[in-house]
Amino acid sequence: MSGGARAVAGLSVAFLLASCAPSPADDDAGADRAVVTTIGIGFETLVGDTDWADLVDHLREADVGEVSLGVGRIDWLAFPPDLVGEPSSEVIRSGRDYVEEALQQLRPWTSDGGRRVTLTIDALAPALLAASPHLAGTTADGRRSDDFPSLAAWAGPVGADLVALAEDIAQRYRPDEVAITELLADHTFGADDLASFREHSGLTAWPMTADGRIRTDAREIAAWRSDAITELVGRVANAVHRHDVALAVDVRVDWEDPAAGRADSGHDYRALLSVADRLILWCYVGLVDRAPAEVGFVGRELASAGVDPMRVVLSVGLWDDDGTLSADDLRDALTAIEGRMPAGVTPVSSMTDAHWAAIASAVTR
Repeated sequence: MSGGARAVAGLSVAFLLASCAPSPADDDAGADRAVVTTIGIGFETLVGDTDWADLVDHLREADVGEVSLGVGRIDWLAFPPDLVGEPSSEVIRSGRDYVEEALQQLRPWTSDGGRRVTLTIDALAPALLAASPHLAGTTADGRRSDDFPSLAAWAGPVGADLVALAEDIAQRYRPDEVAITELLADHTFGADDLASFREHSGLTAWPMTADGRIRTDAREIAAWRSDAITELVGRVANAVHRHDVALAVDVRVDWEDPAAGRADSGHDYRALLSVADRLILWCYVGLVDRAPAEVGFVGRELASAGVDPMRVVLSVGLWDDDGTLSADDLRDALTAIEGRMPAGVTPVSSMTDAHWAAIASAVTR
């Protein structure tokens, strides 16, 4: 599912991060080691009529080590901002700080010890772009995006706001980690981005095909996108690291060659790992017509390429073209993951008792 589609469908900004590294005893378990699982809790769960006591029971029973809370976007926050950003309609109506309330509700779980909390910011900005359309990204055929800022905007005011918001969240709530999701460089062909591309590449125009279209897969465009996204992520990382908070970034997956990353989206894995602490890979098999077991293939390919397994998370999304990924498919995806590489499941709002049982069986296999 694209970023815009998920945002329109309910702001499911719940994405996944891993829990702490396994103990030496886990290393001795070989291929039968438990999968380290984390749960994504979306914006819709924070502001909805959630039975938090029941959720805490599920987290404990499934031995979940970490949760990620979706706190909103620059222009749609789950708490009353006092430095940067705009409150959501729920916050305007109620005046409540839904993030702080969720953290308090989860305290019986976090107080168990060894539990980690991540707060996730969605990089989409539809309300901001509606008010300031000159900041919107542009497709190769000239259409302005309703959701994605341009790379030039990320290098300018929108990026500055993202950095400030991430630091505000890190300082205000003191989570273990801040995460950024939907930071995608897809809509990058406006006049403002062309100026940036020229400066980066030394070329005077976009690379073109023989029939006069922009060659969107050009190496120069991919390199420019990756450098721009990595630079922004580095700025965010520096801001949250000042408060002893880690940073994670959601990234797309190349299912044929996972270690290659997705430079076309600005996701050069090695470059991002040089500035961020972890990457969360969108292993959303139900949306890309992939078998659940292929999640294990992604993990093996990354490990073979020398990627530190504890710095990536294989995030299994429950979105499916037919509705919700089945509990059996979820179990197959989790049990396909080998060794110490962490896994996650999102969003909790789509989970049934059968999904919780699938997680518990994968963790204890």
